Amino acid sequence: MSTSIKEKIIKKLGVIVGEEFRYVFRAGNMLTLGFGNDIDYERKNIAKEIVARYALHIQTSWRMISGDRIILGVDDFYISQNGVTYQEFEENCGYGKSMFDLNSARVNEYLSKMRINVLRIEGNDHGDLTIYFENGYLLEVFVSNSSYDESWRFFEIGKEQAHFIRFDECRNLVE
Repeated sequence: MSTSIKEKIIKKLGVIVGEEFRYVFRAGNMLTLGFGNDIDYERKNIAKEIVARYALHIQTSWRMISGDRIILGVDDFYISQNGVTYQEFEENCGYGKSMFDLNSARVNEYLSKMRINVLRIEGNDHGDLTIYFENGYLLEVFVSNSSYDESWRFFEIGKEQAHFIRFDECRNLVE
C-alpha cells in the first residue's frame, strides 16, 4: 500500500516535533522558518553563520496565528507600514518597510525571549501543512495554485540528503 502525501508530510516534518521554533525571516517573498538547535553553517563564498538545524521555506499562501488573531500573513509582504509613502515602499521592493518586516521583527523578539516548541504537525493530500506550537501559535500553509510549481520545502541545513519538496503537479510530493 502506498504512503499518502499526508502521511509523508507528518513523517518527514515529524523530526521537528519537540524542537524549538527559532526564527522567521524572508528572502524576497519566500517565508523562511528555523527550527532546532544552533549549528555552524558555511555557505560557499560566504562567512560562517549560526542557523537553526532545520529550515522550512514557503512559496505559497500561509499565515501565522496567535490565539484569535493573524500575526503574520503572506500578503504582509506587499502592505506598507503606516507612515511609509508609496515611493519609499517601492524603492527597495518593500524591504524593511512592509508589515511583514515590522511584525516578523516582533515575532523574532518574542522568540528570542521565550522558548516555543513545535507540538505537532498536520498535513493533507493536497500538500497543505499546519504546524502547532506552544503558547497558542500555529502556522497554516495552504497550496493555492494549480500549476507545476514548488510550494514549500523542508530540509536539514548542511546535510546532503534530498530536500522534502512539495510540488503541485498531480498533487505529488517529490523527495
